[in-house]
Amino acid sequence: MAKKTATVDLSQLRDFADQRIEFIQANPWLIPAGLAIEMIPLALLIHGHAKASIYKKKTPNRT
Repeated sequence: MAKKTATVDLSQLRDFADQRIEFIQANPWLIPAGLAIEMIPLALLIHGHAKASIYKKKTPNRT
């Protein structure tokens, strides 16, 4: 079976990158908002894991 090769048109890629840059320059508030959307759930996950770990250490093993 022959491997498929991917071809990339660099001019289309550059156009896409330019559109993204223009969009971010027009809306610079999206960068901190996007980071907050990603970081808040991560912080909650880490906090929950830490609390569960502490609780697990405090309770005696009843086996």
